[in-house]
Formats: sequence, structure tokens, C-alpha cells
Amino acid sequence: RQAAEALSAAVALDFGGDAELRAEAAADLEEAVELRDEAEAAATRGSQERTLSVAGRPLLTTAADDDGATAGSGPAVGVWECSVTLAMCLEWKGLDLRGKKVLELGAGLGVAGLGAALLGGDVVLTDLEDVVPRTTSRIARHRSLIDAAGGKAAALAYDW
Repeated sequence: RQAAEALSAAVALDFGGDAELRAEAAADLEEAVELRDEAEAAATRGSQERTLSVAGRPLLTTAADDDGATAGSGPAVGVWECSVTLAMCLEWKGLDLRGKKVLELGAGLGVAGLGAALLGGDVVLTDLEDVVPRTTSRIARHRSLIDAAGGKAAALAYDW
């Protein structure tokens, strides 16, 4: 970040009228900004890309779809740390949710609800209508693991 700011300040200088030197500095600035943006994006993705183990089964906590895309906008695009914490707490407490009904409001990517389903819960994950297809996709991605745990999961549109 500091390098990009320094280069930005340098580009603003006159360079004694040397257009070639100025163009070279502008190119260096553009490259520094791109590298900074990539590093910040990687840091954000890195904090979200992990796999939890719930009841011995992997729960993916990545924001990316199967193709690696993180399309969309709004709060449902990323994995909220509190959802990861809740899924971890369910695991740590050793809760047996078999036969229990679980409702997740504002599920987004569904990390907490999927964690409950992996513990055998009958889970309904809700969110806004435009988020539900993404939640449904994540349920499908974990379907065999949910079935093996004796859990159920479904996504429904609900604006609370």
C-alpha cells in the first residue's frame, strides 16, 4: 500500500519534462495498485477458505462456488465469521440434533445451518429470494454428507 502511494506521488511529479520517465512511473504505479488489490483480495479469500469438521464430516466454509467464482453482492456473498463460530460451537458441544427441527434466519451461504444438518438436524435455511439459489447450491454440494449424518436441509425464501 505504501509503495503504491509513493509511486502515485512520484507520478504526480513533473520528471523535468521527461515524458518517457513519467510513462514508466505511471506503468509502475498501475502494476503496484494491481498487486495491492490482488493481495487484499487473497487475504479476504484466505480467511474464508477453510474446511471445518462437523461430526467427522467436512463442511466447506468458502464463499466461492464450484467454479471458484464469488459472484454476487451484499452480505450473502461472504462467509460471516459468526456463522463459522456457531458451526464450530455446535461441534464442540457435541450436540446430537437428530430429530430436532432447526431454523436459520438469514442463512446466506448456510455454514451454521449446514453444520446443524451434519449433526443430524432437520434444518430449514432461509434468506432473501435472490440468495436462496446460492444456499440451495451449497446444500446440494453437501447433500451426501448430510444424508450420511441422518440430517435434512432445505432452503426457503423468507424476508424477516
